[in-house]
This record gives sequence, structure tokens and C-alpha cells, in this order.
Amino acid sequence: MSALSLARTLDPGRFEPVVSQHVDGLLSDYLDLLGLPAMPAPDVALPRLRPVWRQPFTVLRLLNGLSAFLRKHRIDIVHSHDLRMHVAWGLAARGAGIPHVWHQRTPSPSPVTHRFSRHSAVVLTVSEYCRSKLPGAMARRAEIVPNPVELDGAIGRDRARATLSARLGQRGEDGIVGFVSNLADRKRPELFVEVAARLVEAMPGADLAFPMIGAGDTEVRRRVEARIRDLGLGDRVQLLGPCFPVAPLIEGMDLLIAPARHEAFGRTLVEAMLAGTPVVASDDGGHSDIVDEGRTGRLVPPDDGAAMAHAAGALLSDAAMRSGIRARAREEAERRFSPQAHTARVSEIYDRVTAGASGGV
Repeated sequence: MSALSLARTLDPGRFEPVVSQHVDGLLSDYLDLLGLPAMPAPDVALPRLRPVWRQPFTVLRLLNGLSAFLRKHRIDIVHSHDLRMHVAWGLAARGAGIPHVWHQRTPSPSPVTHRFSRHSAVVLTVSEYCRSKLPGAMARRAEIVPNPVELDGAIGRDRARATLSARLGQRGEDGIVGFVSNLADRKRPELFVEVAARLVEAMPGADLAFPMIGAGDTEVRRRVEARIRDLGLGDRVQLLGPCFPVAPLIEGMDLLIAPARHEAFGRTLVEAMLAGTPVVASDDGGHSDIVDEGRTGRLVPPDDGAAMAHAAGALLSDAAMRSGIRARAREEAERRFSPQAHTARVSEIYDRVTAGASGGV
């Protein structure tokens, strides 16, 4: 999605984005909807990542096919966003004599990344956490370019609050505290349930509601449901499943709790900041790049339910604190994570690696 946002917002007077895909499918329909030009990639097999050097004929056919494609369409820059695409198109770009931009959007300590990234003109990554997980030499040359985030489907806080409250059975008059993520172990959904129990205990008599939004692994969901029952929260914690658009639900919350570990970035945190919903997040992974502790949200030690509940309770009890964080967080998110900011940064990099030449990307 970040790559498509970039393609939509590049200056058409300077760049002509071309999206190339190896498999036709839903992406093709979406590109048509966005009005973005797309070209089918050459019909050549992509090599398995390990071990690439044992597939010489596959690699040779790949390089010949992709390099010819780049020359035929007069592409000036190749910008890839996935490990297999980095390897395949990075080698092809080298064969065609054009710069390659390696955009690492997930942590990847694999030596494969370092081995092949050496030939790229520039390595980009989305957070300091991601950069710290790259092999040494690759990490030292990597530049941080955060993902662009837009708040799609926002309807305004008052309307959003009324809509979410109705969906929760008119619960949450004193506070709606939400969790927006897939139900996966790394996202720590059971820790969120523990935080909910601590808040209920710390604020007796308060009408609190705790919606959990997101799809989930069946086994993890069963454990979360069992935890909700064991803590007697069946009337307060509601599993709403996947919801789209999610922006109106985030807008309707008083707080967003993000206990996840090892996040490459933390898109939901930025969406909450744009929506004016204060965030309490684990001080881990990409979260630490997004939230300025105490100024644009709260960061607490990872896997510490007591600390997370304490920070959340303080925010729920202090409207002035929430208001200040809300204003500062929205301003910061618009400045740092807007599609315009992302495009401006990447455009500078394109200019640098091509010495100002214009053409297809």
C-alpha cells in the first residue's frame, strides 16, 4: 500500500511511475481503479532465495528477461519492496546499468539481504528498529523513510463515538479503550485483556468498554475468549472481528492500546494520532520511532500489563492531558507521516541516485 501511495503522489511532471507485477490478480483491478499504469513483468521464473547460486540457469534467464524489459521500456530507476523482488530486480537493474532502490519494510537479519543489497544504489527502511535488524554493513548505509499513512474513511469524532458506542450496546460512557490488530501472539491480545481487567479494577463503577478489532488465528482467538471469561469481562471486552474502514472506529475511541512486540513500523499508531485518539504503546520495535513519550502518546515497557494499565488510567482520568496529546500527536503525524512528506523524501532520493534524470520508475 505504501508503494502505491508513492506512485499516486509522485510529481507527474518529473516522474512516470510504472508498476510491474509477476502475477495478474486483484492488484491489477486495484491499479485500474487508481488509474496507475501497470506492465506485466516478463514471464520468467523467479529463483528461490536459498540457495540462489545453485540455480544458475534460472538466474541467467531471469536477468536477461528483466534487464531487457528495463531497457525496452527505458526505465531509469527500479524501486523494489519485497525480498524476492529486491534480489531479482536488483540484479536486473545492475545488468541494465540503472540504479536500484532497495526498500526494506520488515526486519531482516538474513545474510541474503546484505549479500545482494551491496549492488543497490541506496537502501531504505521504515524505522530505526528495522535498520537495527539489518546486517552490519547494510544497516550502516540504510536511510530511514517512514511509511506514508492516510486516515481513510474518517467521519469526525462525535459521529464516530456515537456509532461505536451503539455498536458496543451503548457501553463505554466513561471510556472506550480499543485494540486494533490481528489476533496473533506477537500482537499480545491477551495482554490487552489483562490491561482491561486492571482498568476495571482500578476504576470501580466506571462504564468502560474494550472493543478488539481485527481478524485472528483460531487458536489465539480461543485463548483470548477464554481469558475474557476467566477475568469476568464478557460484558466489557468485545471481539468485533475485522472491520473496514477502521478509521471511524479508531476515531470513536478514547484510547488505543498497542501492546505488540517487534513491529516494523506501527501504522495503527499513526492512524490513531491522525484521528485524535491518544495511544498507549509498548516501547518496542517501530513504536519507539513513532511516539514521543509523554508528548504525543505514552510508551511503556513491553509485556508490562501493570505499567500499561497505569498509563491508560492516567489518561482516562485527565481530560486536559488527553487533549494536549491529541493536538500534538495529530500535528506530528501530519508532518512526519503524510503521503506528501513520504513522496518528497523519496523524490529527493530519486534525484540523488539519477543525478536529476527524469523517466520511468
